[in-house]
Amino acid sequence: ALAAARAPSAPHALKKTVTDPALLNAWDTAVKYQLVHTAVLLTTTKQPQDREQRALSTGLFMAGNILFSGSLYALVLTGVKKLGAITPMGGMCYIFGWLALAHGR
Repeated sequence: ALAAARAPSAPHALKKTVTDPALLNAWDTAVKYQLVHTAVLLTTTKQPQDREQRALSTGLFMAGNILFSGSLYALVLTGVKKLGAITPMGGMCYIFGWLALAHGR
């Protein structure tokens, strides 16, 4: 719900305070990745037995959302470029999450 809410409203609100197109693009990327990985989480853990079997991929996708998208949101809102150093860690969580999901974990 957060990603869906951020997608249409953010560009209008952000354009008033954020003028750097690269930062607006970073926000857009964060929203897309959060939305895709949240949809994967919701579809792969619909049944209780799925939640137990896929605990590893679920945790990695959630960590990816926090580290990848969260760091990009924070970078855009604060302008602190050092937060970008956290983003690749979230990307690695996404990659390992996909690998874990492929192995049914």
